[in-house]
Amino acid sequence: MKYTVEEFAREIRKLYPGDYNDLSDGTLIELWLKKYPQDEEKLIHGSPYKSDEERTPILPKARTQVYRSSEERAPMKVKKGNSILLILFFIVLASVGGYFLIINNSSREYLASDRISQTPTKTSIPNAVKVIHILPLGAVHTEYIEEITSAIKKFYGYDCIVLPPAKPTQDIMAASNMRYEANKVLKKYNSNDYLLILTEEDIAYPNEKRKEKEWGVFGLGNMPGTTCVVSTFRLRRTNGNLVPHELFMERLDKIVLHEIGHNLGLNHCTNDPVCMMCNTYGTIEEVDQERVWFCDRCKKQLH
Repeated sequence: MKYTVEEFAREIRKLYPGDYNDLSDGTLIELWLKKYPQDEEKLIHGSPYKSDEERTPILPKARTQVYRSSEERAPMKVKKGNSILLILFFIVLASVGGYFLIINNSSREYLASDRISQTPTKTSIPNAVKVIHILPLGAVHTEYIEEITSAIKKFYGYDCIVLPPAKPTQDIMAASNMRYEANKVLKKYNSNDYLLILTEEDIAYPNEKRKEKEWGVFGLGNMPGTTCVVSTFRLRRTNGNLVPHELFMERLDKIVLHEIGHNLGLNHCTNDPVCMMCNTYGTIEEVDQERVWFCDRCKKQLH
């Protein structure tokens, strides 16, 4: 017997009543076919995706740097005529201390200090943590790891240490056995060091308020604590359609920085809808509305 996507999704929901109310039909089928690829032949039109390439974002070409000789690796030499101007330039900068620079990078705004101060000002991000460990859970694109490492450094000023990937095990699976349970992931990998766990698989947790056994989430973090988990699974699409790669990466940055905020003791923000700690509705549209920025109230809570 052949099914449409809607019919097949309905049959799955009959097997697991109440478990997949957070998923669209297409996303549910994607999860199911990852675990049972042989069932693709049961669909009238095959997989709900036109090709395997549509299951992951289109990646830009690898950013590689090629050196022809060892000389090219050395810093660029400054002509004598320009050296005096550079010295004067840095003297002027040194005389204007404590200013903050907004760096705009591909429509993403980062608040960063131009110098390191042991006594943070009211608008700076505290640097007491200093190091975030990143643990890939299963196969994770290297580009995603490089992206969040850069975002953490730019926003919080923290260095990152990337750990060897952890192999997913049965003990972190949700009841449906089709995605990870975020609470189990946090419990298994709880660390004395600050640890961010990154996975490309879907994650969920029991949501008592919604009376759902499995409620899919972008990420989950202990508050306060040292461990959080983030999934890229729900960030790649809006209403079932792939989003541009830059938007996907921006979403990933925001969720990562949001969950680290929980680890640092920040609750969800009700002060400003564009604050990165805002989570009034928990939708991807809300994430897109937010800036990579903390409102004054959230920044004050960090001190």
